[in-house]
Amino acid sequence: MVEKVCFTIFLCLSACLATLFPEVNGARRQPQDNKLILNGPEKLFVFGDSYADTAAYLGIGSPQPYNLWKADGEAKQYGMNFAYGGAGVFDTIEGCPNMATQINYLQQLLQQNVYTKHDLTSSVALATSVGNDYGNYHGQEEFVESITKQISVNLKRIHEMGVPKVAVTAMQPLGCLPLVAFSTGNYPNCDQNTNNITRFHNQMLKQRIDQLNYQTDGSPFVVLDLYAAFTSALNIKHDQHPGKSSFPHPLAPCCHGKCGEVDLSGKKEYGVCDDPKVAFFWDLTHPSQQGWFAVYSGLKSSLPHLFQPQQATAIV
Repeated sequence: MVEKVCFTIFLCLSACLATLFPEVNGARRQPQDNKLILNGPEKLFVFGDSYADTAAYLGIGSPQPYNLWKADGEAKQYGMNFAYGGAGVFDTIEGCPNMATQINYLQQLLQQNVYTKHDLTSSVALATSVGNDYGNYHGQEEFVESITKQISVNLKRIHEMGVPKVAVTAMQPLGCLPLVAFSTGNYPNCDQNTNNITRFHNQMLKQRIDQLNYQTDGSPFVVLDLYAAFTSALNIKHDQHPGKSSFPHPLAPCCHGKCGEVDLSGKKEYGVCDDPKVAFFWDLTHPSQQGWFAVYSGLKSSLPHLFQPQQATAIV
């Protein structure tokens, strides 16, 4: 039996996989000389799963992965990436730190004076939750409600710690992931039942975020609509049928087998498609670099909401 290992985002992304805010393998970059966002944040704190990584668009140096930051004391100046591939809002079978535990790590850094409340007021946070919790459940209404409720609790906690703006991702259309499309027998189309669960999750999430913003000065919470960005990039009609797009086989993964793994002799245990640039999906669950570029193009217009004027967060 293969042991399941929980990796930080820094370790689990392959060179062929870009993320929501494109960057290569989480490598730390220096801030851009000319920020796209004037008076933008100086730090980024990231929580969640393998769909989370650093936001190059913000002009911030890439935040250090949490379990590696002590190796480079200066890296913390750009924030911290607490996300783990396979993590969920609650505990998942991979055994990764869930989102609440990841937020605990930031709380510990505050208690240790690694960061101060003043540090957090010049930051922005990104939380991703893209379906790992649903791996062992069938999306019962009560479970969806419990997940979205916990997400709202987590986001409120991040904001109350001193972070002025907190972004959270709506779930991508889970029924369009190759893993789901193949396993349900719907390939080359999406599984509509799974997408129905996803849309219900997103509706509940939006309601809770709207409520949080109504209860909080400055509307500090922002939803990044991955669902709409994915369906637009794939030209998906009626939540099921991918239409004509720049990707000839939209739901076909580029990598087959144990992507990124080699056997004891060094032989690859996977194969890669001839031209990754025409593949939307890299593996069974993650978009390719070109796929993320298409998704990011759909999200870019919503990112400035992270920098709208707001009332300052009180410092205690």
